[in-house]
Amino acid sequence: MSDSIREQRLQEIAELRAQGVNPYPHEFERTHTTDKILETFAYLQPEQTLESETVHCAGRVIAIRDHGKSAFFVISDYYGKIQVTFAKPEWERKRTPSSRSTSMSVITRASSGSLFAQRPGS
Repeated sequence: MSDSIREQRLQEIAELRAQGVNPYPHEFERTHTTDKILETFAYLQPEQTLESETVHCAGRVIAIRDHGKSAFFVISDYYGKIQVTFAKPEWERKRTPSSRSTSMSVITRASSGSLFAQRPGS
């Protein structure tokens, strides 16, 4: 890791701690790995939404895309990767101090509001 990236990460950690946020929480109850999410909800048809289930997963952020009214994170764990989609107004309203500084390669956690498939098998 280059010194400038390291310094940026250390600055982000210092800012979180200054806000009273633990950047390395001790526990998070993960209910699914990425492959289990894809396997369990493979029956969802494109654009079909499931709001009766809540899943909690964790992994490394490997991509961030900002598209107008939506934002997308790709989270990768040992078992695969999954895309997490946020409606921008909802994202802005619900963001915690720790999520405001989310950047590439950080380890993060996500909890579902609703599950949906954009295409078969996704």
